Amino acid sequence: MLPCSFHLEGRCNFDREWCKYSHGNAVDVEDLKEFKEPNYNYLQMGMPCLVRYDDDLWYRAKVVDILEDHKFTVNFDNYNDTRTVDLEEILPLDASNNESDENSDDDDYADRNQPIDRGPEEEGEELPVYLWKPPKTNEALGSWEAHTRIGFDYTEQKTYWDFQEEVFVNLLGLSEPDRPIIIHVKGVEGDVLGSSVHKKCFTKLKEKCPKQQKIQLHSFSGTAEDVGMWTTEFPNCYFGFTWNVEFFNEIQKSAIRSVPRDKFLIETGILDQSVSLPRTAIKRPTQLGDLASLIAEIRGEKFDEFLKQTVENGQRLHGTRIVKKKSR
Repeated sequence: MLPCSFHLEGRCNFDREWCKYSHGNAVDVEDLKEFKEPNYNYLQMGMPCLVRYDDDLWYRAKVVDILEDHKFTVNFDNYNDTRTVDLEEILPLDASNNESDENSDDDDYADRNQPIDRGPEEEGEELPVYLWKPPKTNEALGSWEAHTRIGFDYTEQKTYWDFQEEVFVNLLGLSEPDRPIIIHVKGVEGDVLGSSVHKKCFTKLKEKCPKQQKIQLHSFSGTAEDVGMWTTEFPNCYFGFTWNVEFFNEIQKSAIRSVPRDKFLIETGILDQSVSLPRTAIKRPTQLGDLASLIAEIRGEKFDEFLKQTVENGQRLHGTRIVKKKSR
């Protein structure tokens, strides 16, 4: 996991549990190694090193050229980036450091691919657990990725709206029909339905994307009319619902009931957003069952059947691998 640059500067707004970057780990004093002065004799052609990047973090690289005035050309291991750096921006790695770092990378990768432990209080019946397992790849955008959330946020100042549209249209130019585009739109303050911004977003997709484009409307809060508009033009459009449904009015609940059963998704939304569940104030992926129960009640469907259908929908849209964790 990459270090959190904000934490290093004392400016991170998240606790270590919620920050997606590392705040470091506590270690025993006896595990600390004695400081060794860098041996710059190791900076030879093809040798591994650490190089400070633009974000002030240090990344693994290899020396590809030695220049005059104590400058080096390096190529970063995991990024297609070659640059020239000064001596103070590079640290040599000896053979022992290199071997240790490689083992650490393998351990980190293995840790990221372990089943999610729900904890003793949540054990019981088998529940499907989504695991995000991207392959090891140096591609800028792997075939396993979706175009992450894009759209319009009209709660921002109006002076930014044209810029939002420009960025949105440019990103749509990167779209591929079988790679989901995840759309999130917000209407102006007080417009909980956001129908006007939905129509604008819809118009841009209709201009730029083929009819078979895969789409996920994240945290959908529109009307039944909006549902019909999207599904008629884009048959591979799916509708995601978060805990915001707790605050839906009757118009929005009607939209929930109008979504085709095979196009429904349930989402965690923002992980630190409070919900009204008595057992916790924080949303977690393990609460998706509670959300599914609430939505199934609104739709008048049986919980088990509805939850199973949404799992199948997510798997169909994203090709998600599902692992069932057995209860102890």
